[in-house]
Amino acid sequence: MLYLFTVKYIKKYKEESRNRALNEFEVNALLEACKKSKNKELYYIVLAALYTGMRYSNIVNMKKSNIKGNVYQLDGNETKSGKGQLIYLHQDLMNELNKHMQAYNRDNIFITKRVKRSFKTACNKAGIENFRFHDLRRTFANTLLYNNVNIVTISNMLGHSSIMMTQKYLANDSKKELDA
Repeated sequence: MLYLFTVKYIKKYKEESRNRALNEFEVNALLEACKKSKNKELYYIVLAALYTGMRYSNIVNMKKSNIKGNVYQLDGNETKSGKGQLIYLHQDLMNELNKHMQAYNRDNIFITKRVKRSFKTACNKAGIENFRFHDLRRTFANTLLYNNVNIVTISNMLGHSSIMMTQKYLANDSKKELDA
């Protein structure tokens, strides 16, 4: 028997917003813990997240063939928005990725598809609590903000379709508020 009912009067679950981002000391501690991880690719994956703000799925599916100079190209079927996106790769990140890529002769930069457990272990060893991989995007956005990058540029770099979404990523104590 099929029951039809209306959900009009059901209260929507309000998701608790997150505003967790790493500070400089936590970033360094996390990277050191990742270097010591049994998962040899974890360090490079986390480094890519910190330098690019890319989503986890985009990082683990990175291909050498999509790198042209210091630019990584995501096509529309690889992004959440469905639009292509250019990701600019910092020279320090390229140097580290080149070290990793030289060890393998394949188009996929990473073979690891699951790092949740090793990431959590690295966070624990670094003394970092209440932190998820996706929060590395927030860390990236806040790092740009604290280095005086405007919100429109940050939004474009994260691939957001609106600045409203980018504002959710930025810490409540924005740089302008701190400066004031």
